[in-house]
Amino acid sequence: MRAFYIIIAVFLLPINIYAQDFSIPETTLEIYINALKQGDKNTIYNCFHPVLNEFQLPKPIPIEAYEIQKKIIYSQKEVSDWNTQGILPPAKLGDIDLQVEQKSYGKKWMYSYLFRNINGKWKIISHAAWDQP
Repeated sequence: MRAFYIIIAVFLLPINIYAQDFSIPETTLEIYINALKQGDKNTIYNCFHPVLNEFQLPKPIPIEAYEIQKKIIYSQKEVSDWNTQGILPPAKLGDIDLQVEQKSYGKKWMYSYLFRNINGKWKIISHAAWDQP
């Protein structure tokens, strides 16, 4: 009987759980953007560390395109610059900042996503919009 429940659970779980690849920041970002477009809060929660339990997303966001403009691997200088500003959470060596141009509603917006490797998975630890019209 126990095997029956395991088989049922495997086939009834959403397929995207198995497709989530957090092995590099770029794939985590792709998963996150697609979840925003689909309005999939559970997947959005799992892109963050610590895992979120709340995210304001009243409806899917029509992101038409996105492009990574810059990738910064944090050295001691970037860590010091970040932490001197008092931004939380504090940055650590090896964190990766992806500066991303996203197009929504026909307009381009800039976002920064700071990623950290947590047990072999790259998760978003901080994000911010900037250079807004």
